[in-house]
Amino acid sequence: MSKHILMVVTTADKMKENHPTGLWLSEFGEAYVEFEKAGFTITVASPLGGKAPVDARSLEGETSQEILNTAKHLENTLKLDTITDSAKFDAVFLPGGHGTMFDLPDNQTLHALIRELYEGDKVVAAVCHGPAGLHYQMKSRWSKEKMSLRLQMMKNVKQHWTASCRFFWKHVCVNLGQM
Repeated sequence: MSKHILMVVTTADKMKENHPTGLWLSEFGEAYVEFEKAGFTITVASPLGGKAPVDARSLEGETSQEILNTAKHLENTLKLDTITDSAKFDAVFLPGGHGTMFDLPDNQTLHALIRELYEGDKVVAAVCHGPAGLHYQMKSRWSKEKMSLRLQMMKNVKQHWTASCRFFWKHVCVNLGQM
């Protein structure tokens, strides 16, 4: 039987100061391609359902056609709160993009799904800004007692974040000092 992966993407298309944002396509696309090659069943969901916005900056430079082709899977995402059976998933994966900083950290449906999957010994994974969806778990008492996290961060992440702080909510930038 095929493994079933839940990919949760952002539907936020604006940051503070009305700055455009969304999903970083390669962070979604590269994972999608690899999951598909491995024969996994893939469900793409988002907080609002429908079309997930792609950050235009993620399309600058050279992006392979294979990755560009995965954008079709973002046209009609499943609304996250319509997922009622987390047991059918073997993993949840949260790709990045700055949009994740706005609609994933406080999403109670996502928090419950992550907790159910983790407690069911399933894989919980995220890349780049995707861990914003793990914000609640990292802060909660449950997390400190039950969940061990292995984090791998980009080199020079503080410099990158410091330059971007004006577009994010204050609690995100304040936590930089704890990294």
